[in-house]
Amino acid sequence: MSRYRLTSSVVLFVVMLLALWSGGVPRAGAQTQMIDLTIAKFNCQTDPGQISLAKGNIPADCASGANVTFNVTLTSDGSSLGSCTTNANGICKVSVPNEANVTVTEDTSTGPTGYAPRDNPIQTQAVTEFASAVFVNLPTTLPTTGAGTASTSLSPLGTGALLLGAAALLLAALGVRRRMS
Repeated sequence: MSRYRLTSSVVLFVVMLLALWSGGVPRAGAQTQMIDLTIAKFNCQTDPGQISLAKGNIPADCASGANVTFNVTLTSDGSSLGSCTTNANGICKVSVPNEANVTVTEDTSTGPTGYAPRDNPIQTQAVTEFASAVFVNLPTTLPTTGAGTASTSLSPLGTGALLLGAAALLLAALGVRRRMS
């Protein structure tokens, strides 16, 4: 009988150790662990590629974007987790459930004129205290060089002239080819 008590005591002890080691026994109604998701905003003159806040590799031609608002939602169902506005360093934080898949969306009406997000929204998984979403905004207009004016679209007349010119070149090329054969 004493041998049975010893064995059951050892088993109970091992179960308790395992429960402590794995983070404890879950309680009914236990709260989900929350972590801060860091959101960063940079306005860059050229695309810097990937920026890592943890590594601190922020290019020199990038400036912090202050006073920009971001909304954070759960990716699975779109429920709101909160919003924040960047400080003078271009940083703000929203508390989210650990390991949650979240979608971070920049409110572009709060960003500076002449810049637009390279990616918007950004989806990420919020894991550990290093969780972040980094928004890189690039110029929406070409820089002024003084070498003339740029046009980003053609009028219907300009488009027709372009097509007519292309057709004329094609016909001329076919005519030259026939004469050569």
